[in-house]
Order: sequence, then structure tokens, then C-alpha cells
Amino acid sequence: MNILALETATEACSVALLSAAGVLEVHEVAPRQHTDLLFGMVDRVLAEAGIARQALDLIAFGRGPGAFTGVRIAAAVAQGIALACDLPLAPVSTLTALAAGGARLHGARQVLVALDARRDEIYFTALAFDEHGVLERTVISDCVLAPAAVTIASPAQWLAVGNGWSVYESRFAPDLATLCRAPLLFPHATDVAHLGAALHGRGESVDVAHALPLYLRGAVD
Repeated sequence: MNILALETATEACSVALLSAAGVLEVHEVAPRQHTDLLFGMVDRVLAEAGIARQALDLIAFGRGPGAFTGVRIAAAVAQGIALACDLPLAPVSTLTALAAGGARLHGARQVLVALDARRDEIYFTALAFDEHGVLERTVISDCVLAPAAVTIASPAQWLAVGNGWSVYESRFAPDLATLCRAPLLFPHATDVAHLGAALHGRGESVDVAHALPLYLRGAVD
């Protein structure tokens, strides 16, 4: 399959193309520039791969949670391309994509994600992966909460990813100081692509009308 993946829910703007030849990704941390960058990134990965939009089989996108405007950008562009090319969509949790990046890059089996949600809160999830980096179990589903409210058994066994750990450094419980932290602050479209492929393989891709963003709360950018 040729899968185009978009992720703009955080300060990073990321586009990837997953095909039989592998993965091509363009990833840039560029706050509030996603609208200006995204279409150029899409054209770039398609051109480098030599794949036309009409040859795509699936559009995967980071559905959030994250910055309100960023979440809408990826969803809107994904829906537009899907409509134009009559393609199914795979809405992927931004937090799951970030956790999958921790599993892929660091071989982690258990990953905690904390993204800055503003208002002294974080977007949070806890996920377990198998030895191949495939999502195996959701320990804590996507949620929004205060850093002080985070509790996890055996924290030393978990890898922490996301910018929320550093933004709210002093507000987490003291026992979380034993967490191993990876320098992975934002999700990559590569992981959105792989998760989208798995979702589609399970028959869970959707049409445009059901490709909805996930906000968890009202607008904050």
C-alpha cells in the first residue's frame, strides 16, 4: 500500500509516505507554521517517492489531542485529499503515535506520553508494546489531567516521551523522577503511517464523514 500520513497536532509539522520502498518523512518543529508548510511537505515526499496522489491507497492523520488549530489542519487536509482521490482515512491518536515513536526509536516496551496541554495540564496516555514495536495494550487511555495527578505502578519500567515532562518538571509526583526520559518531544508522521496501516488492516479505516479530530477539551492553542 501507498500510505500518506500527516501529523500537525503539536509544534512539529510532519509528513510521511509509507510504500513498498520504505518510509520517506519530512519533519520540522515549526510552531504556527503548519498551514504554510504542510502542502509543500506533501508534494515533496510524493515527488521523492515518484508516487502520484492518484496512486495513494490510504490517508492516515494524527487526530489529536493537541493544539486545537493543529489538530484541525491535519484533519482538514487529510479529508480534502481523501475526497479528491476517493480514499479511506485512518485517524490515529497523536499520543499513540508519539508512544510508538518511543517504542520504535528506543526499543521500549512500556511508554508514557505527556504533552503540554496548556492551562497547567497535560495530554497523557500509557501504552504497552510487544518486542516488535506493535501496540499490545492500553494501560491508560488518552486523557487530559494535571501533572500531579499522574500515577503509574513501577515507574522505573517505563519510558517517558513528550514535552510535558520538561514543561511541568516540578509538578509530577516524586516517584516519577525514576522514569527514563527520551529526547522525543513530538510525534512523527512515520509512526502515524504505521499505525494507520495497522488500523486499515483491521478493517477500521473510515470515510471522510467519520474521520473526526479528537480534542478532549475546548480550544487552546
